Amino acid sequence: MQSTVSIVRLRSLPLSERREALESMIIAVLKSSLLMGEDEQLSTSESFFDMGLTSLQLTEAKEHLEAELACQISATVVFNNPTIDSMTHYLADEVLPDLFIESAHGDTSGEPPEHRALWDDVMRDVCGK
Repeated sequence: MQSTVSIVRLRSLPLSERREALESMIIAVLKSSLLMGEDEQLSTSESFFDMGLTSLQLTEAKEHLEAELACQISATVVFNNPTIDSMTHYLADEVLPDLFIESAHGDTSGEPPEHRALWDDVMRDVCGK
């Protein structure tokens, strides 16, 4: 899996916080598509079309998520998972499972140990920890 800033951010979080972070990422992309302010709320169970998104806006949001998460998302999937809740579950369970499943060794990074050590070093340098 190719790493992006968003993937690195998700990996840096405890496993228990990753789904919520992914959901927040999806919400931010959709709010941007709808020209909404950060303080405005979106329902995670309302359909994308009921929110006011057009097919073009959904396609642009899908492309934005693909770039952020370094993955491919079928347009059909967007229409088959038409809510934030269902899209979050789909991405976590089907597209990015390595980030959301704890391995037998307790490693939740989805990376080989030598890559994880490198990321830990980078994060310490960047965050100063």
